[in-house]
Amino acid sequence: MKGKILITGASGFLARNIYNKITPCVGLENIILISRQNLKCESECISLNDPCSVSEKDYEFICRENSITTIIHCGAIPKETILSWGVYERVNILWPLKLARAIKKVKGSNFIFISSLGVYGTAPRFLPAEETHPYMPDGKYHKSKAICEQRLLGELLDGTDVSLYILRLNALYGEGDCGVLMKMLWLYSKYILPTRASLYTSFCSVDLVSELIISILLEKVSGPFICNVSEPPIKVKELFGQFGNDIVGRLLNVPIMKGKSRYFRFVPWLYNKLALLFEDRIYAIERLSDIIGREVKPLEKFWLYMKYYKEIINK
Repeated sequence: MKGKILITGASGFLARNIYNKITPCVGLENIILISRQNLKCESECISLNDPCSVSEKDYEFICRENSITTIIHCGAIPKETILSWGVYERVNILWPLKLARAIKKVKGSNFIFISSLGVYGTAPRFLPAEETHPYMPDGKYHKSKAICEQRLLGELLDGTDVSLYILRLNALYGEGDCGVLMKMLWLYSKYILPTRASLYTSFCSVDLVSELIISILLEKVSGPFICNVSEPPIKVKELFGQFGNDIVGRLLNVPIMKGKSRYFRFVPWLYNKLALLFEDRIYAIERLSDIIGREVKPLEKFWLYMKYYKEIINK
């Protein structure tokens, strides 16, 4: 790997984990972080109160002065909220486009864009969802990611020397997680998890994302490409059945909801939650397995983080 790596959104859950896991491979001195907070870390950190307001020329200067050849863009509004579309557009579309145009001036550079499998819809319409699944986003968050992907493809694949990598991530889990899996486990532990026991759901460890990024950084794979980053699906009944005495709870089987949650699409924030409980989420990950050179298993790293989840749930 030539040059240094710039990681945006460095105070966030995903970026922190990526930083910790790629550091042994690339070295502390080769990583520069961008964050709205003053982070205490051994790598250089550029603190920006509003990274989205920084001009394209200023980002060009940052890349040139720091010999940056790779940007890993993790910064985003990461979920559906009550924020206006204008905020999503500014943060999730216009900001990464500025960074992409800045790195475009660096010959032989890489742009790794963290996207979401939600660009297919919170629950995909066609199973298994391959990378060719049409864009069918639900809500402002997924829509912003879908639009940004298209803008980046137009910006960086038209006669440029930039390798673009779009990584569509599934619901993440790992140290510091407070997202989907955590909420499902908490509800289950309170005996109030209404779902279909036969439902297929899937998640993605931060370790798997980092493993893929390391493969890119070590030039084991060349871009451009779009890749689903997910672990294989598992039945909800099997998922909780594996936990035994670690997390004790009970499923409230609701088969009547099968296929009905699509009617909630007009309320995206509600649908985003319902789809995880009543719609099958199955993604094709053959491309991912080919890139990292191994078979991926369902929840393959969950036991590594069981202590963390138990402590949070028992509080």
